[in-house]
Amino acid sequence: TWSALLLWGTPAYKLNVFSAFLMVFAALGLRGALRAWGVPSLPSASVAALATFSRPSWTAATVSEPYALMAALAAWSLREAATRRPAVAWLFAGLAICAHPLAVVLVPILLLVCKNGKWQALTPLVLLIGLAPLLALPIRAKADPALNWGRTETLTGFVQHLTRAEYRGLLLTETRPAPPREGGWGVLRRFAREFSADLTPPVAAAAVAGLALAVRWFPRPGWGLALGFLLAGPGYALAASL
Repeated sequence: TWSALLLWGTPAYKLNVFSAFLMVFAALGLRGALRAWGVPSLPSASVAALATFSRPSWTAATVSEPYALMAALAAWSLREAATRRPAVAWLFAGLAICAHPLAVVLVPILLLVCKNGKWQALTPLVLLIGLAPLLALPIRAKADPALNWGRTETLTGFVQHLTRAEYRGLLLTETRPAPPREGGWGVLRRFAREFSADLTPPVAAAAVAGLALAVRWFPRPGWGLALGFLLAGPGYALAASL
């Protein structure tokens, strides 16, 4: 549909433009979530602009990868949670995880933010509906396609695909040996080294200060963001590497 609407450019160019469109949509969703949580208009727009023009977001907006789609779904999941539509928020969260598993960061945030009375315990089950597209992976793999990335027709292959363990060297070929396992502490140390290498001291200080202010001013979303980082950061790296 997108290729039909955009009348010029190669298919690769059209997909890159689609990523840019999705990142703009993500910025609008993030601003909407902040406004719904009571953040004034100028600060919320500033946060959305900073997030949009950051290096990771700008990179995601210019390549045909799933990151922009994940960002858009995640941002609108937060917006729906902030506007008290928890079922839609959980649905978008499931779809975001389908786009990229790092969207699991949404789970602790929604658990702390979404409240809808007596149905609160059942609303997260909507997440399973959003995750339903993942079932296409083993179904398609069962048809023995020419390219079967991850061998998802098996339970082991399906789990390793979801945790991105295949990027550690597993399953790229059936004969390639897996790299040696580092152990839990080794994985966490390597994550800390690589994460700190990507941050300058001012950026790290600003991130810590921003998280502290978020926890103070907006306790539920703030603590959800902190727990989400632990889950989608070192926790995810640990699950993918062990």
